[in-house]
Amino acid sequence: FKDPLDLSLEGLYITGKDLDKAKEKYKKFIHKVEKGRILIREKDKFELLTEMVRDGILPFTPESIPDDFRVDGRCEFQLKPFQKRDYEIFLRWGNIGIFYPPGVGKTFYGIWALTHLKGPHIVAVPSITLVEQWSERIALYTDLKLNEDVIVTTYQTALKKHGNKEFSLMIVDEVHHLPANEFGKLNFMKRKFTIGLSATPAREDGREDLIFALTWKAAGLSWDEFKKLGTIQNPPCHAWIVGNMTDKLKKLAVLLQEKKKTIIFCDGIE
Repeated sequence: FKDPLDLSLEGLYITGKDLDKAKEKYKKFIHKVEKGRILIREKDKFELLTEMVRDGILPFTPESIPDDFRVDGRCEFQLKPFQKRDYEIFLRWGNIGIFYPPGVGKTFYGIWALTHLKGPHIVAVPSITLVEQWSERIALYTDLKLNEDVIVTTYQTALKKHGNKEFSLMIVDEVHHLPANEFGKLNFMKRKFTIGLSATPAREDGREDLIFALTWKAAGLSWDEFKKLGTIQNPPCHAWIVGNMTDKLKKLAVLLQEKKKTIIFCDGIE
């Protein structure tokens, strides 16, 4: 981003030194101009945030985590070297997106942060299954009290029941959902620090850039590092090019003669 305007979005108000430019640039969102700030319409809040982020105006100010927020809570595992490195990045920036491959340790990175920062915390996830998984691991590896020290909940419940509360750390699991219109409201949850987790930071609606802008500092994007560590493997892949459906079924019959456990992934079951 180049030379963004000196503006920030605080609740329903645009503030900053460049208010005169904001009046013109974001006039379609303005409800009322007040002294030293601009009031916007509630229904337009996320759309405005999206435009401001794409204009280079981040929804938070990167800052290191103060010493008085750091604690040494019980955690029954140690971070791997690459996780330690990325945790140090989080301590310097206060907001981070962790984009490790599946099974590499995103959840454990988040649990470590929960036990090493003063609460209260909230973990927002897209499904009940993930609520159960996070809750089980927190209970197993830490002495954090669920629903007291840390709330683990779905996106919808986070917004409905906890939207007016203030947290120390917010972890958003499967953070590639964050740019969606409804879930984007999570960006306005009151918290001091943010960790976003995803193995698939990709979207098909043109908002892929927002995944990174809304988590700010990205880590773990280069999977080559994990291949060198032996954490993930390169599976052999063979592509068979055939001329028509008849040839495709003949090739399939040949492949099925091999004595292997097989999944056929196709467009139609028939």
